[in-house]
Amino acid sequence: MIHYHSHRYLYWVSACLVFLFFALAFTASGESMFGDSDPLMHLAIGDLLRERGGIPRNDVFSFASGNYEWVHISWVWGYVISLANAYSGWHGSIAINAIIIALTFSIVFLHSLERSRDNLVAVLVAMLCMILVTGVILRPLQVTNLLVAIWMLILGIVARDYRQKKWLFVLPVTMLLWVNVHGGFIIAPVLLGAFFLQAWNQKQFALMKTLFIIGLLVGVAGLCNPHGIYMISAIWRTLTGSALTFINEWQPAKLSFGALLNYALAVIFILLVPRNRTLTILSCERWLAYFWLLMAVTSIRNFPIFAVIATPIVACALQQYFTPKNSKSNQQAEKIIAGIFAFANRRSTAYSLLVTCLFVAIWLPTNAAKNIYGNHEIKFLTLKSEIAFIEKNHPNARLLTDFNMAGYLLYETRGKIKTFIDPRTDSAIPPDVINAYTNFTTSKQGWEDMFERYDIDGVMLANPEKTGNSSMIDRFKNRTDWKRVYEGPLATIFVRVKQKE
Repeated sequence: MIHYHSHRYLYWVSACLVFLFFALAFTASGESMFGDSDPLMHLAIGDLLRERGGIPRNDVFSFASGNYEWVHISWVWGYVISLANAYSGWHGSIAINAIIIALTFSIVFLHSLERSRDNLVAVLVAMLCMILVTGVILRPLQVTNLLVAIWMLILGIVARDYRQKKWLFVLPVTMLLWVNVHGGFIIAPVLLGAFFLQAWNQKQFALMKTLFIIGLLVGVAGLCNPHGIYMISAIWRTLTGSALTFINEWQPAKLSFGALLNYALAVIFILLVPRNRTLTILSCERWLAYFWLLMAVTSIRNFPIFAVIATPIVACALQQYFTPKNSKSNQQAEKIIAGIFAFANRRSTAYSLLVTCLFVAIWLPTNAAKNIYGNHEIKFLTLKSEIAFIEKNHPNARLLTDFNMAGYLLYETRGKIKTFIDPRTDSAIPPDVINAYTNFTTSKQGWEDMFERYDIDGVMLANPEKTGNSSMIDRFKNRTDWKRVYEGPLATIFVRVKQKE
């Protein structure tokens, strides 16, 4: 029987085709990459870094941050997005994001195909489920998804074949990028630790030694950032701070009929994997998938990480439910695939496609590609009318801005109208400010004290038709010490009425 994926070059051919498809397709997606204010916020920060030619230590966007040190967790991402945007507008940023997502999908596809042993249908079903789970929003989390995919592929290859240990030295190199792009770099010790425990359990002492050395190199690489060890403490504050209570993506997963499609991969994983002890996967891969499924249930933000780790496992589990290898239909499919590649040398085809992928990755963010794709018209929420009113009537006011709108205010005014709190949370905003805002959102007793403590002049809150919740605005409507001065398309502004002595 012909094993059409038994040769390593055919794996690379398949992965290259996946990359080309998704890179070209996602570059045309445009507005779908702007689901919140994060892309705009990162662009504004990147513009600031380029303008100043360095990394400012103190915040320039929030009036409540004081001398609190601003830890730039994603400074490289902002800088790159700013450069791309300056060169070819939103097309450049969208293309870079599309390339990163396409790389992630192609590497997971490669890993799944290698693990499922030739069953292309199982891989395609697993990949479809992964696509449903992972998002395409333009944010540095996409780099974390990519690097987790790379790490899982490399660690899995080395754990199964120690002769390939040279690939492990890719990990410290990628950490140099990871630590400067996204806080997800703290996942690295979890992945390394799992494979180290696997080696220890199987008494693979040579592998343990190599992983220990790689771990030390990864640790050193992790300190190569503008803030050193303080980068880790900033990430820890972000993951444990009170801001998690009012950020939607950090909330636990909610069971609903509409969410079942998004959770398809998790459902298939739960149904097929725990009871199946015959899967050709490492125990550490299985337990890492269990761990990230738990993390995803407690916080929906972790679902993409779970998808990257679990998809190859799901492909293995699905394999037995599709066409057996010895069936006539499968033999015909193998002959067709073999016939396609009969006219060409597999190595030359793989290398040619790799070069093509590199060319496409370089070409996509350019103005030449922009002329073909057209100029993306991005429609995002704008506070233009609200900003115009503030600049005309209350230019020096210190406003408490709704958290979900603060990113747009930061982008549109670049610090001219300062925020109280914004999506950077603990990396730039002091914990006492975040706690005060948390008390405000939950109406905790004493929440009004914050207005005197931070000398707040007014509030700008999202209109109920935008949030579906009028409780925050209702607090100020009938009070004599607050006056509604403006109701715009997106937000309503109240100012404090100074009491006469």
